[in-house]
Amino acid sequence: MLLVEDNDLNAEIAATILEGDGAYVSIVGDGAQAVEAFAANPAGTFDAILMDVAMPKMEGWPLPGPYAPSTALMPQASPSSR
Repeated sequence: MLLVEDNDLNAEIAATILEGDGAYVSIVGDGAQAVEAFAANPAGTFDAILMDVAMPKMEGWPLPGPYAPSTALMPQASPSSR
């Protein structure tokens, strides 16, 4: 599983939860790194890409296209909606 998260604490928490359920997790910090990681690995390496909608360099919305075998976008609350 490819986890794309720009917040180190959130990445650590998510990876711990996913690994606790048996997933193998690779973490990158933004959408551009996600595209690079996906392209650099053989087909089938990542069963899923978990990515926030609002990310630096490349947001989650344009990523599904040809890059992702399956994509889940994590919800994000804006400061005004909290």
